Amino acid sequence: MHRAGQDTDVPQLDLIIDTYVHADPETVAIRVADPALAAQLWMDWTVEVAEQRGVEGVRWNLADSRVVGSTEVWIEPCGGHSLLHTFVRVDRATGPWPRWRAAWLRRRTRSRLSRTLWNLKDEVEAVASGLDRHAGS
Repeated sequence: MHRAGQDTDVPQLDLIIDTYVHADPETVAIRVADPALAAQLWMDWTVEVAEQRGVEGVRWNLADSRVVGSTEVWIEPCGGHSLLHTFVRVDRATGPWPRWRAAWLRRRTRSRLSRTLWNLKDEVEAVASGLDRHAGS
């Protein structure tokens, strides 16, 4: 995403987060396709599904006047289990963020996404193992 005033095609908010999930891709894909997960992952932005890829995950485009770009959760089979590759490629719609703001957004977004993905991992692994993590609560 090249913008006037930027030296590179790399978005200012360019993240990759990998998460191993001890569950088969089919089980993981059900949760990844859930719109409630998109709302948790991308709570700061309005997103639209650009590509529903079934067992391979979901790609979203940002449908937001403040930012442009795309996000994705790609599910890679890994020995009968799953490796989630979460991509964030986002720029400010009106031009580059100040460097301090972009750095803050990267830290904040990575932290929030990591927590959400770890919760997803816990939930899916509990279902895959036959446990209900909410049982007895």
